[in-house]
Amino acid sequence: RTLTASISPFISLAQPRARASPKPAPKPLKPRNSALRQVKSTEERLSANMASKLAPQLRVRACVVGSGITGLCTAKHLRDLGISSLVLEKEAMIGGIWCSPKMYKAVRIQQHRAEFVLPDKAWPAETPNFPSVENVRRYIKDFAKEHELDELVHTSSPVQSAQFDAARKTWLIKVANDVSIEADWIGVATGNLGTPRHLNPAVYEPFRGQVIHSSDYFHSTPFYGKHVVLVGLGASSVEIAGDLAHQGCQVTLLAREEDSADWILPRYAPDGTPLQLSANGDTSDTFSKRCQMARAAVIGRLGGRTLDHFMPKSLVPKGEPLSGRIIVSETFLDALRDGLVEVIAGDAYRTSHNSIDYSYRGGHGTIKDVDAIIPCIGFDSAVSGWKTFMSPSPSSVDLFQTMFSPDVPQAGLLGVGYGFVSCPTFAHLHSRGFARAVSGELVLPSADEMRAWIAENKQKNFLNTTNAFTDNEYFASVKSYLTGDSSPIEKVELQSSGVPQTQKPEANAALSPFGAKLLSERFVVDDEDSVKATYAEWADTYDEDSFGPLR
Repeated sequence: RTLTASISPFISLAQPRARASPKPAPKPLKPRNSALRQVKSTEERLSANMASKLAPQLRVRACVVGSGITGLCTAKHLRDLGISSLVLEKEAMIGGIWCSPKMYKAVRIQQHRAEFVLPDKAWPAETPNFPSVENVRRYIKDFAKEHELDELVHTSSPVQSAQFDAARKTWLIKVANDVSIEADWIGVATGNLGTPRHLNPAVYEPFRGQVIHSSDYFHSTPFYGKHVVLVGLGASSVEIAGDLAHQGCQVTLLAREEDSADWILPRYAPDGTPLQLSANGDTSDTFSKRCQMARAAVIGRLGGRTLDHFMPKSLVPKGEPLSGRIIVSETFLDALRDGLVEVIAGDAYRTSHNSIDYSYRGGHGTIKDVDAIIPCIGFDSAVSGWKTFMSPSPSSVDLFQTMFSPDVPQAGLLGVGYGFVSCPTFAHLHSRGFARAVSGELVLPSADEMRAWIAENKQKNFLNTTNAFTDNEYFASVKSYLTGDSSPIEKVELQSSGVPQTQKPEANAALSPFGAKLLSERFVVDDEDSVKATYAEWADTYDEDSFGPLR
């Protein structure tokens, strides 16, 4: 708390960039979201602001990198124990991925709000069962404000390097403008994901339509009336396909046959009761029981049929519903049931100006009359991000008790979790475990003992990783070690609300002449960089992406 005199404000607003108005000039429009207007520069803005925010040299007991859900929870638990700490956030605002412009509008959390709860923070009574991204943003902001966590966060503070001095048993962390921080411990809370994966650009070079990565998708409006092909079968492709299919787009999903491991689940049981499938440490809530509920919900959503009636058998998952990653989208299941999405098994290997050639077991095929391609092939692991600034850095995302690396002393790798568990749940476990380790209450074993634990638990856990929390017995064991508390997380009994079981994406109004002109002339360009620049400008300009003020 002695650092508050040098702490940056909670939010540092960046000015919106100047732009030439299209003709005819539209009326002035309010921002789509005031938080997203802050997404401006990166290195230029960050380095320019650093000198006034941090003293040239600081010493703290613990330094946390990242101010998303896990970083904020960690800051709270460290302060609750009276441990001197600060949080470094590279962006101009707190909130992590939830407050990023990369979060597309149709996103809703995959768990009921009763399973997605921050420490000592209730959801507002009017919050829907499955909150939107805007609900989550406000929730995170209120959590930080109520617990005065903004006092601990330095925004616009990208970490350039973090090196461990073994002789002094100290981390030396360098930020911009020669600012350095010494810390006994470092907590890295930069999330599950590394950099986006991109397909071979040579495959798409001949294609004359739009090509954007799923991380650049925001809303369906630019694709209205177009034939869009999504490449990959995962959470992003499923959610984007459901959004597009209900908005007047022709949607084809092209997936490799090895992408078929994961089930696609709805948020509600057939009777309208919200599903609660996340791990909570209650060993009586068995894996088989939760899988049975999930299977019944899928069949009910598909009108009593199974997935093999709607997609190639080679893409139908073979394992149990909860044995893979979390993919939740009743809008996709509805679109699949109603024939609004075509799913094809194959691997794209060539494009022409408006088609995609793909191969599959036993032959080749072509998808014709394609207007846009959205690769949804995921991200590199968190290891790739850690290696950019940490020395030593972890060699794997398989970690002792899901958060400590035998390769890296006095460090917590926080917020890396997979399977059916909510982000705030494992963020709570990791932040508590880190605070206890920093305080000395939790004494870690030797590096060799950590490696032995990792080898044993990776082999028997879901997804062949130590960091899948799906199984309640495993979750309870990790929770007991990290928090010192073996009791399960209290589960709220939910009832059917009697409301419709789906929240369809908001309908697009017919575009005004100006909107149609914008889409036809400004988005139809030959190179991908121009598409991305125009799309980013459009998404940052028009309120709610509806062109409503222009009609």
